[in-house]
Formats: sequence, structure tokens, C-alpha cells
Amino acid sequence: MAVLARALGIGMAAALVFAVLMLGDDGEGGANIGAGLAVFAVVALGSFGWALLDGLGRTGTVAWFDGRRGDVEPGGRDGLRALLVRWLLVSLLLVVLVQTLRAAATGEGLVENEASTFVFLLVLAAGPGLAGAAIGWAAQRAQVRTNRPPATR
Repeated sequence: MAVLARALGIGMAAALVFAVLMLGDDGEGGANIGAGLAVFAVVALGSFGWALLDGLGRTGTVAWFDGRRGDVEPGGRDGLRALLVRWLLVSLLLVVLVQTLRAAATGEGLVENEASTFVFLLVLAAGPGLAGAAIGWAAQRAQVRTNRPPATR
């Protein structure tokens, strides 16, 4: 459920940005370039930001959709492996969603979309997502270490 919620959240934000920017399309392709770049930015920044929050081990109302998860370590921390796998799955699902929306908007089938576009979007989503998860996880570990009471002998 967490993977689906993340992919749908970022994918729908990208689709909304695309739709709003395409309202000003004059038919000559000028708005298409800006809308495409905006979608790339939303995918990259959304993946990085959400993965960073996941890596930091956020809890509370911000994570209301996560429910009770079995992949959480004792103490409320996700393991790095679980985070990286989650963001690989989110990236794959996000690329399929964006490609499906693109095919629906242009009238092309999914088969006509180029494989290089799939790979480009996968790198665009997975790169920042994996980096954000790793940075958040490392920052949370460093914070936990510095907040420990000093050991007594």
C-alpha cells in the first residue's frame, strides 16, 4: 500500500502540473516543452523529498496512510534495504503510470513509446528516490547516535 500511495501521489502531482501548463498550449509546441520539464522536476523532486522523509523514519499524522507495516524495525526505523527496495518499486510503478498517462494524452499506445523514454524516466525517479532514502536513513542514524545518553562505566 505504501508503494502505491507514493507512486500515485507523485504521478498525480506530475499529471496535474502537466494539465495546468498545457492549458496555455498555442499548438506550436512551446507549452509542451515547459510542461515536460515541469513533469520531470515534479518526478525528481517528489521522489527525493518523499524518500528523504521515509529515510528519516517519520511517524505520526504525516504517515497516516502507512498503517501498521511489517517491514519496520523495532524502534520505528526502516532498514536501508527495505527503503531502497521500496523506492525501486515506487520508481517502476511511477514510470508505468507516467507512460500510461502520456499514451492516453497523445493517443499513442504504450508499445509506441520508446524504451529510452522508459529508461530515462526510471533513472529520473529512481536516482533521486534512492539518494533521498539513503541520505535520510544516514541522517536518522547520526541523529540517534548523537542523542544517546553517555555510557557509564
